[in-house]
Amino acid sequence: MHKVFSGLLLILTAFLIFPVTSLGLPRPSGPAASVSVSERPIVILSVDKLDSIDLWNSNLPSIKRLLNSSACGLMNIRNSMGYTDSPSGYLTLGAGSRSTVVGTQIGAFELLDALIGGNAASYIDWSFGVTLNPKADQNLAVPEIGLLKCQAHLEDHQTVPGLLGDIFQHHDWRTCLIGNIDSQIQKNRPGGLVIMNKQGLINEGAIANSVIQSDPDFPYLYRTNIPAVISELHSRLGYRKIILLEFGDFARLDLNRDQMNIAHYLKLKAATWKRFDLLVKQIAALGAPSDFTLVMISPSISKEGVMKKNLLAPLIIYSPDYQKGLLTSGTTKWSGLVANIDLLPTLVHMAHLDHTRPFSGKVMKVTATSAKIPALLSLNERLMMMSISQPSLLNWYRWLIALGWTLGLFCIYIRKNFIGEWLLTGVCTVPLTLIILPLFAVTFWNSVGLSGLTLLLTIAFLQIKDIHLRILIQASLLWLILIGDQILGWQLIRFSALGYNAMSGSRYYGLGNEYLGIFLAVSLLSSYLIYHYTAKRWPSIMILAITVFILSWPQFGAKFGGIIAGVVGFGFYLFHLYHVKINNRKMWLAIAGCGLALLAIGLWDSSRPPEFQTHIGRFVHLVISKDFSQVGEIIIRKLLMNLKLSMVSPWSRLILLGMVLGVINRAVTTQKLILPEDQPVWQALLTCGITAYLVNDAGVLAFATCLAYGFSYGLLKKTRCPKDTNGLILTIGHFH
Repeated sequence: MHKVFSGLLLILTAFLIFPVTSLGLPRPSGPAASVSVSERPIVILSVDKLDSIDLWNSNLPSIKRLLNSSACGLMNIRNSMGYTDSPSGYLTLGAGSRSTVVGTQIGAFELLDALIGGNAASYIDWSFGVTLNPKADQNLAVPEIGLLKCQAHLEDHQTVPGLLGDIFQHHDWRTCLIGNIDSQIQKNRPGGLVIMNKQGLINEGAIANSVIQSDPDFPYLYRTNIPAVISELHSRLGYRKIILLEFGDFARLDLNRDQMNIAHYLKLKAATWKRFDLLVKQIAALGAPSDFTLVMISPSISKEGVMKKNLLAPLIIYSPDYQKGLLTSGTTKWSGLVANIDLLPTLVHMAHLDHTRPFSGKVMKVTATSAKIPALLSLNERLMMMSISQPSLLNWYRWLIALGWTLGLFCIYIRKNFIGEWLLTGVCTVPLTLIILPLFAVTFWNSVGLSGLTLLLTIAFLQIKDIHLRILIQASLLWLILIGDQILGWQLIRFSALGYNAMSGSRYYGLGNEYLGIFLAVSLLSSYLIYHYTAKRWPSIMILAITVFILSWPQFGAKFGGIIAGVVGFGFYLFHLYHVKINNRKMWLAIAGCGLALLAIGLWDSSRPPEFQTHIGRFVHLVISKDFSQVGEIIIRKLLMNLKLSMVSPWSRLILLGMVLGVINRAVTTQKLILPEDQPVWQALLTCGITAYLVNDAGVLAFATCLAYGFSYGLLKKTRCPKDTNGLILTIGHFH
């Protein structure tokens, strides 16, 4: 009995001495006894060069428990320097927009650390004229902050290095960095780029040799000292703190990847995974799930990931605020996929900080699912396969267009019209093949699968002898599939080689520039050919109106440049259809009505919460806010991007080829390539394509694909009009 009483007394004493939590976190000062969830500390576990497939397939016990109890997703990690540049990846996370790291120092240093020409504190003094007291300030510093800010200003005036740390410090949160990726070659503390403020300062941390240990068998002789970093984390974990904990062993291993025997590399990698599992276990043992939020990131991908085209990194959020499931965001609108620019607004949201600055990214949400790991593995496999096959499939399509146009026109000249008809029908069939190819198994996502399916569809379409009916069915079918895919959530275009590449991060939803040109072309041709058969105008108007609606609605096409191209090109066509004169009052009333409807859609989109807005709503918001400087920057950026792509894009060669064929045709024959009866729709197609080229930041793609379909239709019509080749034949005969 005496022993039982003594035990109860010890337990009671323990509760009296440690009344808070198992973490023993220092409570905020003040009369309030409770702690708001908004003050819960945030731990960012940074594991650079972590392969997502290895993580999802891991059977290590602590990692499996973490995955099963967290919200998980694939993260696009593209930065201004690509996918593998670690410093730029870290800076992108902290700035909330794609960024570039320049300079010789990498990351955070203690203020008195000796550097070339001084120490870390003196670098801050040179950059900002702020003298730091190392004994009083107790800060870490990122010496190249001045260079980073200048580089950001040159690349994009909206990029703010150190934005994450600045926001948290402004709201009385402390920033802390624990760990490094040091080697015998250099000091490397890139985690500082994530949580520094705009002056390159971090409140506290442990980044010296105490958090690593010597290991002669490990690359560059250092690896993470897990007991030391856990001890530092335990002692520094407190309310209103955001702590970045660096596990640098995968990054150290990746640095030496090309110099190692594969068997030895795999052995070291397996040992690294076991140490990482131990770290996860000890972090989880620090407290209950409600004690702190854990966010696990990988800022850049490994060399192995590049070889496999696995360009997406894992992201895990372990928090009471996030249920188990798949992460998504307003940036991607894609369950299981987020962007690195989404991390900053998400962390600000977790801490319930009031901040009015507009972010490039959006707050992450969770889609509940009971099988998130299989879903992520499947998504990763499909995206990897699409990324691998996309270049070859697009090259195949461009070569077929060039071959079809050139040989098709030549066959028309020598009166081998059937061969030309085959080729040109095949060119018109490829966009349909590319949009339905994702319905098949990933093993068919290659040139053989595309060629076989295109051939079968071409043979089927050739059974329709009337060319007008053939193109009407072909164009209308593609039009319906594209509209259905936009309405049903972009399930096909996301995995189409002619769609946007999620790994590149240029676009995640809506209608991309590649299919924009085709969508405009098939809309016009469907409208034109329906009128050809029915002699009624209202079906044509309905098709064009539905097209503009799909392009403009934020939850469907969300294509601002497409709206302009569609309205201008379709309006041009309708003027011809109705023989409208410029002084027609009804015409101007109709134009005004369309303009007001589109403006209403833009205003509605701009009034929605930021996480739901599309770029259409954000642009309208900039205009009504009179933020014309950003509007001007957007326009200039689009013009510069167009100019750059016009010089280097292979799609530009197709536009040039079309012009060359037209010049050659007029040089050797008096006949036009496009028949007189098709001139109105051809001119409307050119208007759509040129407008799309001018108003989109990659408009050359839209112009080329619009031309690919429209020009192929024009040549296809010539295969049924041999009399138009008489001028050429006579000319050739005259030359001989």
